[in-house]
Amino acid sequence: MIENLLYFALRTVLNRSWNELILATSEPARMQSARLLDIISRNQDTAFGREHGFSGIRCVRDLRERVPVRSYEEFEPYIKRMRLGEENLLTAETPEIFCRTSGSMGEPKFIPVTLSFYEEFSKMQKMWQRKLVADHREMLRGKILSVMSPEIDGYTECGTPYGAMSGHCYRRQYPITQARYAVPYEVMCIRDFEAKYYLILRLALEQNVTALAAMNPGTLLLLGKKLRTYLPRLARDIHDGAIEREMQIESCLRRLLEDRLRPDKKRAREIETLCNGRDIRLTDMWKNLSVILTWQGGSAGFYLREFPRCFPGVPLRDFGLVATEGYFSFPLWSNTPNALLAITGHFFEFFEVGPDGNRADVAHECEEIEKGKDYFIVVTTSGGLYRYDICDIVTVVDFYNKTPVIVFKQKGGNTISITGEKVTEAQVTEAFRVAAQSWMTVIDGFTVTLRLSDPPSYVLVVETTERREEALAGLLAAFECELRLRNIEYAAKRDSQRLGAPSLRLLEPGFFEERRKQRVKQGVPDGQYKVPHIMKDAGGIPG
Repeated sequence: MIENLLYFALRTVLNRSWNELILATSEPARMQSARLLDIISRNQDTAFGREHGFSGIRCVRDLRERVPVRSYEEFEPYIKRMRLGEENLLTAETPEIFCRTSGSMGEPKFIPVTLSFYEEFSKMQKMWQRKLVADHREMLRGKILSVMSPEIDGYTECGTPYGAMSGHCYRRQYPITQARYAVPYEVMCIRDFEAKYYLILRLALEQNVTALAAMNPGTLLLLGKKLRTYLPRLARDIHDGAIEREMQIESCLRRLLEDRLRPDKKRAREIETLCNGRDIRLTDMWKNLSVILTWQGGSAGFYLREFPRCFPGVPLRDFGLVATEGYFSFPLWSNTPNALLAITGHFFEFFEVGPDGNRADVAHECEEIEKGKDYFIVVTTSGGLYRYDICDIVTVVDFYNKTPVIVFKQKGGNTISITGEKVTEAQVTEAFRVAAQSWMTVIDGFTVTLRLSDPPSYVLVVETTERREEALAGLLAAFECELRLRNIEYAAKRDSQRLGAPSLRLLEPGFFEERRKQRVKQGVPDGQYKVPHIMKDAGGIPG
């Protein structure tokens, strides 16, 4: 009954925006032009707007003549001044918060989040939620276990908070929506990595979890790994209605959580029974799990190969292409990363991928791009990013009416090359996924780096408990074979001996988890951290 009430309430509230979106898919260029002119007109008297003649922009062509495509580094001087408290630089509105990107490959970026930007962002998020609930209404019968990062990590020089977009979105949701979460937000703010994951499981195991959510599928596999590590302790705490005294959490948070807990001997016995010699899965803990919300595009395939074993029969729903900088697309279907371009939110442009792998010069609107082609996607938002190159490459896989359906392929420029072969992260990830599957080898993490020897060669760096020489040699040979199939230049360079044979480097168990902990301590949002599967600089990798 409750799920029906929630479903119809959500559908009623969002019906107007949904109808606007569906109608706009037949005329996306008109909607996109309206979105662009709205953003530009509201910010024409800013310092950036005056410098680039916003007052004279009447169409997309005017924008392109006045505003060059920019990277974050070119916006950073403005953003640094905004962090010091200077106003009316990029936006007429004062930012409510600066949200930081994951920064997995470098220093975190500070993205201004204004009220108008958040409205653009959340409007598309709500369209995603509406279609998700329509397709998986059974998830409303229980709770959502979502792993997120804190809204506030600190404050800028002028006192404006900064933190994670996932936490900010959670805090801005209606109380009735927040009540659907299995674990209180305060737990997500715990800095100690082990304590955070222990408490997530401790609190969620006593509830009817019907949906799991984490941007990075690796986070959900990590949650399963932690479950197997903590299970006896969790059963004891659930039996006693307590949180173990050794757990390093603030006393006020401990009191808040323990006031909600009661001894549950029946649930503890159920968990103890499951401990007897089995490979415990999260689906064993939550029998009514109906959907998993996570990324499926790009390098996520490496983690998703484990999902049929870890989450048998549970459908997957992608978030779409979502970043701190904006909401780019959202899926209309499950079990696919294909997603509809979010045309009623921000303004988008597309640039073909040049022969050198870089962004071509000619911009295209959404109605001008072609199915089957790859493009760099460039965005203009109400947050002060105008013609911003996020350096993401997408593939156009279909059209919904006249609106592109896209899938994230890889980060632009995320290639490795010694002799001009330009091997991409997507090629490396897919080659390794097939190789590991063919040898049925359990892998906890991997990356590929270079050995600058004579001749130079690739190094496959792997964390695994496997130590049989035959299996490891087979894995390396299979990876080499699959990579040759996916990159003909790599195959040619190997055949001509300009590249030497790849080698294998083994890491001790726990390396990638420890690296994750270190990056989280440095400010990378936990739920967004991604292991880079290409590392041009092998510094920091033992060996």
